[in-house]
Amino acid sequence: MKISITRRNSLLALSLAIALFILILTFGGVDNLVYDLRNLDLKKEKPSILCLNDTDNGLDPENPGMVTYVYTQDGYWGTASDFCHRIIERENQTLPQYADECEGENCFQTEYYCNGTTLEKAPDKPCPKGCKDGACVN
Repeated sequence: MKISITRRNSLLALSLAIALFILILTFGGVDNLVYDLRNLDLKKEKPSILCLNDTDNGLDPENPGMVTYVYTQDGYWGTASDFCHRIIERENQTLPQYADECEGENCFQTEYYCNGTTLEKAPDKPCPKGCKDGACVN
């Protein structure tokens, strides 16, 4: 039985979607991976992460971006989006408080980017004129 290329591609896409759905159900969802990545100190821990794509093509604080990555040891993958945050003090710790938007002296943007195939996290960038949806306002 001959299957057309279009039908074969549709079957492949459906198979991949089912496999992704099973992975998400099994491992608690992509959001858990993104949360884990936000709290991972890439300078200290250097996990085996392969950076695949950055939608804003590197360091571009005025445009929100999203990095796609994969853990090479086990094949888990996820995305990390640039995000806005404020800095808060809690129990003698300085912590980021994520926000869709902020402004003023206590408003920052965190950006992830690919340095070749290495996932990097840029130092927090102050956004005194504001930050919205992961991008500094000009």
